[in-house]
Amino acid sequence: MAKRKSIHNKSFYVISGITVLLLISSLLLFYYSHFSAHNAYLGVTAFHILAGLAVLVVLSYYIVLHLRIKQVVQHKKEAITGIITLTVVCVCLLSGMSLVFFDIDQNQQWLRVVHPVSALLSLCSFYWHNSFRNTFYKLSKRIKGNMLRHPFYTSFGLGLLLLIFFSFPFLSTADQKQISTLKEEMTAPGEAVIKSHDWLDSAMLAGPQTCGTTGCHPDIYEQWNESMHHFSSFNNPYYSKSIEVLRNSSNPAAVRWCASCHDPLPLLTGKMQGNLEDFDPKHPASQAGITCLSCHAVQEQPHSKGNGRYAIEEVAAFNKPGSLMDTLLHQELLKANPGPHIKSMINPMMSTSAFCLSCHKVSIPPAVNQYRWKRGQNQFDSWQRSGVSGNNIRAFYFPDQTKNCVSCHMPEVPSTDKGNRNGKVKSHRFAAANTAVPFLNQHQNQLAAVENYLKDNIVELDIVRMTVNDDTLSPEAPLPQLVAHDRVDMTVVINNRKAGHRLPAGTNDTNEWWVQATAENEKGEVVLVSGQLDGLGRVDSTAHFFRTLLIDRSGHIIDKRNVNDAYATVYNNTINPGTARLVRFRFSVPAGANIHAIEVSLKQRKFNWYYDNFTFRGKLEDTLSSQETREIKRWIIANAQKPEIPITTIATTTRKQTVHYTTLSPLWKRWNDYGIGLLMEGDSKGAYQAFERVKDLNKDRPDGIVNMARVLVSEGAVFEAIELLENGLVLFPDNKRMFFFMGKALEATGDYEQAVHHWTRIYSDECKDFGLLLDIAKSYYLLRKYDESNDYIARALQVDAEDFRAIYQQMLNYQAQGNEKLALVWKKKYEYYKNNEKEEFAIADFLQENPQINLENQDIHYHELKPMSKEPTHKAENI
Repeated sequence: MAKRKSIHNKSFYVISGITVLLLISSLLLFYYSHFSAHNAYLGVTAFHILAGLAVLVVLSYYIVLHLRIKQVVQHKKEAITGIITLTVVCVCLLSGMSLVFFDIDQNQQWLRVVHPVSALLSLCSFYWHNSFRNTFYKLSKRIKGNMLRHPFYTSFGLGLLLLIFFSFPFLSTADQKQISTLKEEMTAPGEAVIKSHDWLDSAMLAGPQTCGTTGCHPDIYEQWNESMHHFSSFNNPYYSKSIEVLRNSSNPAAVRWCASCHDPLPLLTGKMQGNLEDFDPKHPASQAGITCLSCHAVQEQPHSKGNGRYAIEEVAAFNKPGSLMDTLLHQELLKANPGPHIKSMINPMMSTSAFCLSCHKVSIPPAVNQYRWKRGQNQFDSWQRSGVSGNNIRAFYFPDQTKNCVSCHMPEVPSTDKGNRNGKVKSHRFAAANTAVPFLNQHQNQLAAVENYLKDNIVELDIVRMTVNDDTLSPEAPLPQLVAHDRVDMTVVINNRKAGHRLPAGTNDTNEWWVQATAENEKGEVVLVSGQLDGLGRVDSTAHFFRTLLIDRSGHIIDKRNVNDAYATVYNNTINPGTARLVRFRFSVPAGANIHAIEVSLKQRKFNWYYDNFTFRGKLEDTLSSQETREIKRWIIANAQKPEIPITTIATTTRKQTVHYTTLSPLWKRWNDYGIGLLMEGDSKGAYQAFERVKDLNKDRPDGIVNMARVLVSEGAVFEAIELLENGLVLFPDNKRMFFFMGKALEATGDYEQAVHHWTRIYSDECKDFGLLLDIAKSYYLLRKYDESNDYIARALQVDAEDFRAIYQQMLNYQAQGNEKLALVWKKKYEYYKNNEKEEFAIADFLQENPQINLENQDIHYHELKPMSKEPTHKAENI
């Protein structure tokens, strides 16, 4: 019995010592939980788990001995408190083991509360249980005395804790980081910033597959693995070809400008230095794309200028490829307490569009084009200045709820991944409009996601106006019987119904979106067509395209994604969010034919015919020297095979005989969209008449009145606009758009005080309406209230620091205040960002030499439906 008591007492001392260490590690874990995950946190977590398992073993043995020794209970309360103590200790141990050995989802987070609470209750109940035999003073003195008497246990435990604390960073690192002083010019003209000013460890950015194979995020990994974020780099043949063109230019180092967004691994790990003579596009880093930590390691809000201007640094990289032990250890530590890992991986800014602007707002700096600052693709600003974002009080339409990039491109999908919320995660497919790459990769799920996005009513077509032999049909009338020699004119409204940015978006110099119109006979055979493909797969050049057309200094079309050569924008006829464009067609029914149906479709092919062929068949002529190659860039299309890419029908509308014609929208909205299209073309009279119809058709909405006033203000009929708006405000007293246009009308009369009064009624401190901020700033300037004007200009520049109109206004303010030094600074900024008027001469010369493009550039023009070609039509897969 004496020996048993001796072992019992020693076990108690061991448990006491480990408990002290558990308390210390618990306090450290609580402290670390307020920060991002790092290796010290992992070391303490590992120690806490080991100490917990140790105390479990010793405690089990102690409890058995304790029950044998205490067979006779002297106090009933002592027995009850002993049972309570044993219960809460078991709850503490079981909850701890559950956190370590089992997968805990979002619905079982209560265990993370139960474990520390039960640990505290265990200590309290133990004191309560023991208080019937010892006072707390005697108990603490006893524990302290025996711990001092047995320093080995204490020293060993504390030593083990410190050993793991300091050695874990080395044990958990798969590859030693390459230390190198990073100079800004080593990544220029790329704009990504490494906060540590050292090249990043490639193992930190690479290895996204381990995020899925460890069992934590298999669904998210599968989605990303097929996404365009994965195929953003040299694993994408279309991007790779554009970089080949750039590397063969006179400025190959400009490749790093692309790399901040497309190639973060080779750029940020030091593999793209100098003129890239030794750069290997087939290196694994060059094939990795935008990996998990390329986004999740970004630590600061990206700059509002975009261009890949983000700040990144190394974080505790749980996805580092390493040994099996490394992977299993990380996995267990994360399951035990994923909180700090979540903090390090999920920055709140990631759910905002301001995070996405980093790479989806682009400008071409002089260092790249050897010319001047030029705006590139820019999804962010068209979203930010739209009704979709809620930041444009003048918008034609507003959704029920504002939306951002994540709302549309990362919808919630079912998943059991760690971190799921109510069985769903944000999709990491980032589905948008690229059908080509998933088609080439045979990624059917990604292709289906893109197809579903494109076909999800983002666009609405409406043959709203039709004239047959000079007789105009109503918007809802069926198609009349059309026979030989009947003359038909029709106007199609194409409405950007759901996209939160311009449509199409992205690389519109190589995107291919066009309108196909067909006239069919009673057998469903196509008699007349516009937008037909020829035998080679080229779209009829007289079709209506939605695109951006760029030219270089010599008047050649930019068609190889060679934006470094871009000099001027001939036109950009893409559709702003919540607005509409009009496309007009005309035809005469051929002799011996009749027309029973007219169908209009919006078609999409990710890359136009030329760039698709150039990607797989384009090469430089071998007859030129390397120096000539860089200067002349004589690319040819060689005889080579290329894969086909699909054509997607995004939206279709059909007007038939004997069938009442309708669309998804009510009649008032159809007239409103038609009026918007007319207004975009400059037909103010036609737009006003259309908006009058809107006002009469739906008296419960202010759209008709607001848009009529919009037209009147634009035409300078400001007093008629004021009268209309005053009557409108009686019906809709809280309508913000009416206050805005009332302010515009008053501004036009010179009453700047009242204009500002109306605008500030709809202004809030969180206002990000760039146009409203600029209007207020201009009026304060005209009122000579320069401090107030400067304040609003500063707010506008926070929204868009590169807008030359705001910069010009700031220059005027400083000039008016007599601050010539600052006025000169802002004048230089204005000259940097403003348009170069000389480009208009190059555009005029180009249009004169290209009459078909000149026709397309006109606000109002018609496309002829022609007889269906009898040559074999190229067959591309329609999806």
